[in-house]
Amino acid sequence: MIVDENPVGKPANYVFGLFFLLGTFSISALTGFNYLGILGAFIAAFFITEIRVRREYIAFSVLVALSLQNLIIGFFGHLGNQFDSLVILTQVPFLFLFFAYCFLILKRKLFFSKLTAFLCLLLLTILLAATKGSGLSDAVLQVRNLTTFYFAFEVGRYSLNSFSLLKRFTRMFLFLAIIMLIAGIPLLMGGFQLYSFVGIGNVYFAKGLPDEGIIGMPGRFTTDIFNIHIVRMGSLYYEPVTLSYFFSAAFIVSYAVKWTKSVIGSLMMTFLMGVGLVLTGGKGGMLVLVFLVIAFLLFKIFSSKLMHMKIASSFWIATLLSLIIVGVFSNYYGQEYAGPAAAHFDTINQTWAAILQTPLGHGLAQGGYNQANANLSDIESSGAESAMMSFGYQLGIQGLIALFLCFYEMTKLAISDFFDKEYLVLGFIPFALFIVSLFQLNTYTPQAIVPFMLISGSIAGFSDDRRRS
Repeated sequence: MIVDENPVGKPANYVFGLFFLLGTFSISALTGFNYLGILGAFIAAFFITEIRVRREYIAFSVLVALSLQNLIIGFFGHLGNQFDSLVILTQVPFLFLFFAYCFLILKRKLFFSKLTAFLCLLLLTILLAATKGSGLSDAVLQVRNLTTFYFAFEVGRYSLNSFSLLKRFTRMFLFLAIIMLIAGIPLLMGGFQLYSFVGIGNVYFAKGLPDEGIIGMPGRFTTDIFNIHIVRMGSLYYEPVTLSYFFSAAFIVSYAVKWTKSVIGSLMMTFLMGVGLVLTGGKGGMLVLVFLVIAFLLFKIFSSKLMHMKIASSFWIATLLSLIIVGVFSNYYGQEYAGPAAAHFDTINQTWAAILQTPLGHGLAQGGYNQANANLSDIESSGAESAMMSFGYQLGIQGLIALFLCFYEMTKLAISDFFDKEYLVLGFIPFALFIVSLFQLNTYTPQAIVPFMLISGSIAGFSDDRRRS
């Protein structure tokens, strides 16, 4: 059991590590000396993982780095008139997460779990797919997206492995979410003129989209929901789609985690997080939240009405029924209101056919938007708008199975020996993300998935802490 020797004071290692990380990151974006940012991530990870009390700061540091990533790249890159050198800096927060995980392992503060075996199986399928030929930069990006969830889950399992740690992390998370909401509204109102000032063109150049954010807002800042055209909030993420996952995670913890004794304060915060989610117009984040709410309501019904049914049985039945409900609704939405989302559903149908034709996979970083000068049909038939279909196209059916086993094991770790059914809603997170990745391309990117994985890893850590106690 974790005992906070200094529950009030802030560890010096945290203060130094976070400022060193953000400072070197900013200097790198300003000067173009990008290796300084990588070095800063390495050194900061070493110092932050030295924290012995208030370990929630480790998880929060990762969240802060991801949340401020595009602001630092955009604003300081714009001041320094940097473009090409910014590309590698988009990986600094992920490297910080990776280095933090490695140091926790090397310092014997974190030990391999059963999940590691399934990750190794996934890495084996990645290695086999890489032998079929792929561009190095695109391949590295795919490996990042296929492993980020693991590193975040494990860091959360170590640094948030008690109710008190999760509670304090939630308070900091929600404080950061309020900042995101406050910053996002003026940016939404200011539009392209204000976003240009904070370097939106530099950010999208760094993302490999040099033509976006130069003469106007990128197209992803608008969408249709039920045939209603909306302008979307991107806030400091500069990206409405991934920001929707951030507010979705903030919404669920503001409701599920007992972070305050004030019922009014809790409800008000949940309402504000809902407002932030709606303003993003991000269907991915909304779909994750809908899945979690449906699954939890079904679980409550089964566990209360069918008293003879075990908690685990109620959990898996609720998960399966939620999957069916979300799938049926998504199919209906795709047929009746798809609009800009039509490409997602076309991708699912066409790519699945391509996977069945080549079940062993087409190779790492193949297909989708990795193809130069490809037509829309070729892009959609190779996983362009679906993360799950994209990985299936690249890694084959065995890759999808390995990925599924990872998320299945995370779920098992999260619900094992669980003793508080109110918190069990967080146990549905891994499967919610896995299913939503069928309809969304960005689910596995660090800014989208890390907040959820830190939380999910936390409740997996509860069981670890109980066994040690």
